Amino acid sequence: MTDTGVTEGRPRIVGPDGGPEAPYPLKMEGKVISGFGRGSKEEKDYKSLEALVEDIRFDCDVARESLRRSAWCPPREDVLRSGEGAEARLGDGEGTLDVSWLLRALE
Repeated sequence: MTDTGVTEGRPRIVGPDGGPEAPYPLKMEGKVISGFGRGSKEEKDYKSLEALVEDIRFDCDVARESLRRSAWCPPREDVLRSGEGAEARLGDGEGTLDVSWLLRALE
C-alpha cells in the first residue's frame, strides 16, 4: 500500500477485452446475507479516512476505464442518459454489450 492508501500494483482495467464471460447474466434468488459484499478479500487497514476515500476513487476509475471498452458498453440506443454529464459517455454508446436482459420487465 502506498503512503496515500492505494494498493500498489492494482490493475487500472479489469475483465477480458471481449466482454463479460459465462455464466453472466445470472439469475439469482434466495436469502441475502449481509456482510459478504467483498467476498473473500482481506480487510485493509487504512491509515486515514482520506486514504480510504482515495482507494474508493481508484476503484471507481478502474470501473470507468474498464467499461469504456466496446464489449463492455451497451449500444447507444440502450444507454440511458439522465443528467450524468460527460462522465456518462463511457464508451460513447458505440458498444456491443447486450443489456436487453437488464431492461426486461421482472417476471
